[in-house]
Amino acid sequence: MSAALSAQQVEIRHLQEEINHLQEENQENKVEIRHLQQENQEKKVEIRHLQQENQENKVEIKHLQEENNHLQQENQGKYLLNHVLNII
Repeated sequence: MSAALSAQQVEIRHLQEEINHLQEENQENKVEIRHLQQENQEKKVEIRHLQQENQENKVEIKHLQEENNHLQQENQGKYLLNHVLNII
């Protein structure tokens, strides 16, 4: 009976060591998860900033296109006026 008890105690000690190891691994995983969540949050903030910058760039592009169209119309008018004056 003593041998059986001793074998059980060895098994219990082995299982306790395995539990301790798994608990340590679990704790390390929790730390890694927190780190990745923080990194993810920072990436979300960066994405929001880039989206805002993208939106501002779209507005600037629209303004520049409108200005370009206006200048092209002015040039076309000057070209036509110059052409008419050259005919006269």
